[in-house]
Amino acid sequence: MYKEPYHFNVNRYYSNFQAVKDFASGQQTPVLLIDTQIIKDKYLDLIQSFPLAHIYYAVKANPMYEVLCLLNSLGSNFDVASRYELDQLLAMGVQPERISYGNTIKKRSDVSYFYEKGVRLFATDSENDLKNLASCAPDAKIFFR
Repeated sequence: MYKEPYHFNVNRYYSNFQAVKDFASGQQTPVLLIDTQIIKDKYLDLIQSFPLAHIYYAVKANPMYEVLCLLNSLGSNFDVASRYELDQLLAMGVQPERISYGNTIKKRSDVSYFYEKGVRLFATDSENDLKNLASCAPDAKIFFR
């Protein structure tokens, strides 16, 4: 299926840029401003371009509550690397079936924690880690990096 390339709406982005400049002029630096509409547009483009794929957002890339809420509302899955990220998503109501534990350097206790919370998809890249997963998360799905 042919898809038109993504084009910026210059007028929209110029007016947003002006609004960002106006807002930022009164803030201490550094300051981070996120245009969630761009995130939404890019996510929708991604799922349209890969209709058979299950998209997993790497929470460590930007764990802002607003970003995670937006992606959750759009049906995104999530890849996490820590207990903190997992607990953050679960507190937001994200189902553990939509979460993968992508950290390849993990303690057995963390594997058990994730498994007890309902996560069943884990990344690995070593034989030792695979053995830990087999014993602490016996019916998990595992992907190799």
